[in-house]
Amino acid sequence: MGGDEFLIVASRVNEQQMHQICGDIVKTVDQTMSDSGYPVSLSIGMATYSDTARSVSEILHEVDLEMYRHKTEGKKPQ
Repeated sequence: MGGDEFLIVASRVNEQQMHQICGDIVKTVDQTMSDSGYPVSLSIGMATYSDTARSVSEILHEVDLEMYRHKTEGKKPQ
């Protein structure tokens, strides 16, 4: 999509499976970056839809909001 933004379209994957896929991607990238000495993390936004698809721009907007929510939550002190 852009310099550091990527889009994955997964057909025939339900929401639970997509959460697992996204979680696996985040763990792998975060660990690889940490092992390489780069203190960065990955944030993923996800949207699913059924047969009643919305417009592409609506779906991408939902994904952007979700990604920024994850970024904000990830930076909160534990």
